[in-house]
Amino acid sequence: MMHCPFCKSPAHTRSSRYLSEKVKQGYYQCTNIVCSASFRAMTAVDKIIQSPALADLSDDEFIVCESGKIKKQRFH
Repeated sequence: MMHCPFCKSPAHTRSSRYLSEKVKQGYYQCTNIVCSASFRAMTAVDKIIQSPALADLSDDEFIVCESGKIKKQRFH
């Protein structure tokens, strides 16, 4: 969620798309009916705090099953 740059009310994501593996562009609309501004914003990964564990998880049935699924990009 972002705040409207004009009235500071919450703004909902209307759609988004990945520009690269670490950068996403989103289109937002203000929830304040009087304002109703629409704007675009960028979200980027700028620092990795914790990398994934290096443990061998190939024996974990759930992880193996879930890792094979294709993740779909959601549009709001």
